[in-house]
Amino acid sequence: MKSRILKIVSILMALVSVLSLCACEITPLFETETTTEKVIVTKTPITGERNTAIAYFNKVVNALKEEKPNAEGVIERKARGFECADELLKANLSSLADKALDKVKMGYAHGNAEQDFNEFMSVNGETWVSKLEATDVQNILWIDHNKETYRIVILLGTEENPVKGEGTYGKFYNIADKDAIMAEFEDAKNYFELKDYSTVYHDGKIVCNIDKETDQVKSISYQKYVTVTAEGKGVNNLASIGDQTITFELTEDYTYNFDYSYLNPEPETTTAK
Repeated sequence: MKSRILKIVSILMALVSVLSLCACEITPLFETETTTEKVIVTKTPITGERNTAIAYFNKVVNALKEEKPNAEGVIERKARGFECADELLKANLSSLADKALDKVKMGYAHGNAEQDFNEFMSVNGETWVSKLEATDVQNILWIDHNKETYRIVILLGTEENPVKGEGTYGKFYNIADKDAIMAEFEDAKNYFELKDYSTVYHDGKIVCNIDKETDQVKSISYQKYVTVTAEGKGVNNLASIGDQTITFELTEDYTYNFDYSYLNPEPETTTAK
């Protein structure tokens, strides 16, 4: 029985993995450098007006996919709070979740023809990062973070089953395609049938640091919290587990740092003869 349970666990962890989009590990691209103090001329004046703030945020983050700067990113993923009727299945899901979801490091090098920045940054495959509107967000703060940097903080509410490019979360976050996920489970239909699943995205938070002088994004971080409910049943050799409703909480923390030093390359030095 335990070996059968492990089979279904491996399949259900695939659901966790495909909901949690992955990237390949890559060597860090740059190191932070200290700079001498200088006079900052602000390019865009700060405002507390909601529509202006979200329009400014969209402008600066969407410029990332035009400029395609050097970038480093880290994704930390966790799945917690597994609940289902079968205690053995529940215990195995909980114990294997940490092994299935590791910290992922990734990077992008400006001008590298073998990389696609539109795939590196969300929303994957699109030429934009954000299409959020003022009515989509619970709150937005645009503040002076320090002498050189603006900080924009955006808080999002709750949305059921978001779709890429639509609603609230679909206008900024990567949303896994449901049909593609269901198709993944076709290979397991001889011992476990995934009937359906649903997601509830909640408590989203975006923090963006922007250079006041250039309006270039220095860094952006955001959190994804998703409550997942999966309906399925064991078949054939796993028929004994019967119908199962499995719930869990998927969390992801994304952090990206950007470097524009390629815009001001070091001058070449020559040696006198």
